[in-house]
Order: sequence, then C-alpha cells, then structure tokens
Amino acid sequence: MKKRNHLFILSLSALLVELLVGCDILQNLATPKVASTSEDATAGGGGLPPRAFLLISPPNGATNVSLTPTLQWEPSLDPEGGRIQYIVRLSTGEGGAKVTTVSQNFYTITTSLSPSTTYYWQVEAQDPAGNTKKTPYYSFTTGTGSTGGGTGGGGETSGGGPSIITLSGFSQTDVRKGVILHNPNFSYNPNYLVYVYIDSSLSVYYRESFDGGNTWGAALPISGTSYARDLAAALDGNGNTVALIIDSANDDTGTGGRVIYSTHPYGGSWLAPFEIQNSSPPGLRRLPSVVHTTGNEYLFAYGYDNNGAGAADDTQANSVRWNGTSMDSPIDVGLSGATDNPVVCQQIAFDPSMGQMYYLYFDNHGDYEIGGGDIFVISGSYPSTWFGSGSETRVVNAGYDERPGQG
Repeated sequence: MKKRNHLFILSLSALLVELLVGCDILQNLATPKVASTSEDATAGGGGLPPRAFLLISPPNGATNVSLTPTLQWEPSLDPEGGRIQYIVRLSTGEGGAKVTTVSQNFYTITTSLSPSTTYYWQVEAQDPAGNTKKTPYYSFTTGTGSTGGGTGGGGETSGGGPSIITLSGFSQTDVRKGVILHNPNFSYNPNYLVYVYIDSSLSVYYRESFDGGNTWGAALPISGTSYARDLAAALDGNGNTVALIIDSANDDTGTGGRVIYSTHPYGGSWLAPFEIQNSSPPGLRRLPSVVHTTGNEYLFAYGYDNNGAGAADDTQANSVRWNGTSMDSPIDVGLSGATDNPVVCQQIAFDPSMGQMYYLYFDNHGDYEIGGGDIFVISGSYPSTWFGSGSETRVVNAGYDERPGQG
C-alpha cells in the first residue's frame, strides 16, 4: 500500500471560539497563553493521575472536516478505580477554552464551526481526586460546509423508499474487498461507522467514523493475518465489531487457508485473532459469513473443501455459534450438491422471531446445469440443528448457462 506524507503549515489565530454547551452561542475571546501538552496536575490529596491516552478522530492534520464533527479519543483509566471525566477543549489556537465535560470518550459539536478554518483540540482526563492527564493538541481544518449534512451520514434524503447516501468524507484506494458497517441500535453513538477491508497486499485494515461518515480516522492494521483472501464482518448494538477472515498461510492461492475471527470493542483495540478451523493443502476455506443473532452471540459460517478445487462432491459448509467468550464446535450445514463447480456457500442469516437460522448458497445440483446454477436455502433451528440435505428450497431457478451472483 502506498503511503503519503502531508505537511500542514498551521497558523495560530488570535481568535478563540468558546462553545457553550446547551446554548447556540459563539463568543470571540483573546487567545490565551499556550498550555503545556505534557502537564499533569495532582490534587493536594495525592494519588496517581489517570493513564495516558490519545486523540483518535479527527486525526491530526485532517482536512475537509464536517462543521459539526464528532471528537473521539481513547478511553483513559484511573489506576485507583475511580470514574473518569473528560474535559474537552477546542479553539483556533492552542490553549483553548473548555467546551464541555463528558463521561464518554466522544463528543459531537452541536454549534457549527466556521468553514475553512483550522481548529486545535485537546482532552483532559480527570479522576475523582482531581488528578488529571492531558493529551497533546491535534489540529483539523473544516470544509466549506457545502457538501454533506450534519451527523446523519452525508446528507438528508426524502421519500419513503431506499436511497443512496454519499459518504462525503470517505475515500479509500488499493482495496481488494471491504465492508462498511452501521448499526442504528447502537444508542451510545448511532452515527458510528466501521470500514473493514483487505488491501492488494492481502493485509487487513479498518477505519472508523464517529459522525455518520463525514470524517474518517486513519487506516489501522488488524494484526495476526498472513494472506487474507476474504472477510465478512458485523457490528452489534453495543458497538462491538466482529470480523471473520479466510487467511492463507502461504500465498494467494487459497490452499491451506484457515478460518479466524477477531473482535473490536467500541473505543478499544482489535484483539488477537482466534482460529476456528485450519487446513493443509490442497484443502480450501472460503466465502465467510457472519451475523449477530441475540445478546452477545454471533453465528459464523464458511465453506470448506478438503480435496481442492476440481474434485467433485466435496464442497461443504460449517456454522459456528460464538457467545462472546466461548465457541461451540463447528457443525455441518448439510449441503447436497452434486459438484463443487461452481463453488457453493453464500450467506448466513437469523430470524429472531422464529429462532431460525438460514443458509443461502449457490449450487447447480437441481438441474445439473454444468454452466450455470441456482440459489438454494437450508433452514435450521438455532443454534445447532440444520435440517440438512433434502430439506433445501430453491429460491432462484436460473436458466441454462446462467449463474446467479453471490447473495
């Protein structure tokens, strides 16, 4: 992946903007004395200061930032177990005035900032004893305000039907496969988005947006993979991201591929990947799928082929339930394909009202169409019983030499 280094020349303005929480007021003040970025205060009662933490979004030097951005930072921690409060500062010069004090690790600006203006921001963590720890200052420059719209994801839409929303702050190149995740049930920050992708070098990365897609953090690696060939991901109502990855140990052929997963709590870091199933050449693992089911539980699915491409009648699929801390043993979905050309296995799904799980897959066994295939679904009782071979229903009957795409 190519990386670009940008040099930003920032001018300190004599204008300071103080945003008053709960009031739509902008007040011009003289620039105060520049604060030390490494100064930590200890209250007279003693005790240890909160642990060091960093700002996340907008990243330092970001441009074309929304006029109402969401500021987000790493959580701090009181070594003595107290509750941390965060003092947020923002201005057009370092040493800015207090904007607000919050208990969570993000804050959305509600009064529009000035367009095409460079701002500086800092967060100070404070424990119950009054001990503090400050971040260094980061800067960002706002856009013109002519594109995008608030924190809803890049603009408003009208009408009752589906619509395409442009993520005005999003741009990414060198992508092999990626998925943008959003869960409106994440009430802590319903504007939170996650982008998980594989680049052309077969490495896995992720980016986050805390303002509905108007601004995005830098691409950060998800470690623990060798040659990632495919991925699926899901975001639950608690802000936790789960990625299921097909990772080849040697190269891009897919032989010897293993199935792994990794998790990312909101405001935290990706955990070391855990292996679900391994394989040795010429075995294949392919087409992962993941869906959040209920509570902390997820349902994983993936295709597997123990004899390699071209050997008929051996492509199958497994599903696995993971409850957030432990995992069931993989179970066979029970495909009844007559050939593995083309590759089967598509998408896992869950119906909470019925307690049913479904596996949508592509195969050509219905009419033995050598050049084409149909879409089938197998149902099951969540989490461990598939009704299996003979119970599948054909949902798309493609014509001869026609092949439905992945569902």
